[in-house]
Amino acid sequence: MGPPTRLSGLAVTSLVCGVLLCVPLLTGLLAIVFGAVGIGVTRNPAMRGRGLAVAGLILGIVNLAAWGGGGFSWWQVTIPERELARHFVNDVSRGNSAAIFAESTPDVTAAKLQAIDWFAKGTVQSVNITGTNIQTVNGFVTGSVNCDIHLSDGKTESASFDLIKTMGSWKVHRFQIQ
Repeated sequence: MGPPTRLSGLAVTSLVCGVLLCVPLLTGLLAIVFGAVGIGVTRNPAMRGRGLAVAGLILGIVNLAAWGGGGFSWWQVTIPERELARHFVNDVSRGNSAAIFAESTPDVTAAKLQAIDWFAKGTVQSVNITGTNIQTVNGFVTGSVNCDIHLSDGKTESASFDLIKTMGSWKVHRFQIQ
């Protein structure tokens, strides 16, 4: 009978992290690192768990590929919504009424636009999108975009837009700028 063997904790940790596919990226990275180190450790005849380390490593790679690819796909799918929010903010800051009303539903009124007084403080330097959401309910495709608006006076304002897709194009349905 040979010397007693121990199960590698690194191999087990790699597998556990690899199985946790519901946690984006972090568990995938940990599974890859622990899997690679676990494979090396299990070269020692006194350590078992090489198969666990390999499985964890593979699941870690799947985690990164799935979450990275999914995130990239989502980013690509939401380009029209994000661009609409950016254009809307810039058109409001320039007072471009024709463009504003072309980009919005009748719920966006001149009175609501006049209530935006912060644009007088400075011009828009940049619009950073902080979140997007798209959903279909009862056949209606709606979405929301949240963003931070950086002004030339150094201040930052937050905005949220509710969007609706009508006749193949996105329109601003409601907006709130804080």
